[in-house]
Amino acid sequence: MKVLVIPDPHGSEEWKNWITKENEYDKCICLGDWFDAPKNDAKKQIANYKAYMHYVHKDWNKYYSLLGERDFNYLVDKPYQVDHAIEIKKAIEDEIPWTNIAVKLEDTVFSHAGISSLWLEYTFKLSDYIDIRDMRYGNHLAIDILNALLKQHEYYLFDYDADVVKYSGGDENAYQGPLWIKPSSLVRCMEFDKQIVGHTETIAINGLLDYINDEPQKQKYFHNVCPSTINQSLILADSPDHLPHIIEI
Repeated sequence: MKVLVIPDPHGSEEWKNWITKENEYDKCICLGDWFDAPKNDAKKQIANYKAYMHYVHKDWNKYYSLLGERDFNYLVDKPYQVDHAIEIKKAIEDEIPWTNIAVKLEDTVFSHAGISSLWLEYTFKLSDYIDIRDMRYGNHLAIDILNALLKQHEYYLFDYDADVVKYSGGDENAYQGPLWIKPSSLVRCMEFDKQIVGHTETIAINGLLDYINDEPQKQKYFHNVCPSTINQSLILADSPDHLPHIIEI
């Protein structure tokens, strides 16, 4: 299966040059973070977001939209673009019925930042929705429940400030949720063996991951399969230029 992956757009309209190549891919997934672009104003960001969601409405079995942390912040009133928070929040809220936390295609799970087994187990203990053993029984069950919780507006479970984070401080901890966790933490406790994520702009140096820190020499397009164990792999799909690409799974 060939999947057109649109990493964190942040206002970029580059996806429009790819999405029309419908014969070259079987599915299309945007990994979230449509908003907070330094180069585009809020109205253009909203229009860009709605343009993609038009495809999701047209065929939700082929086109998927995932929630990113930049989008999520507007839902919980922690906006970056304060002057346009109301209209951005409304645009996102209107699309929650067609938005997911994660999608599983064949043996690969797509999410904005990745799903940690530590976060998942603790979160479901908090929610009392289902026993953790039952949740992990089916291939799609955990993902279906996460998506249902989003659609039921249980936003507190996905927040950066959720209680689960108190178990380990800072950004680099494996208790962070699927909108926030960093790859270096995710690879230590991947709930699903094969995951494709955005969130962290990366390049590869000598086969190792290196995170972008405003260094000009690192501004090159990158996506790479990074083995975390013999049977696991993590694809980091985002890069400084946020270009889409087709990945075969």
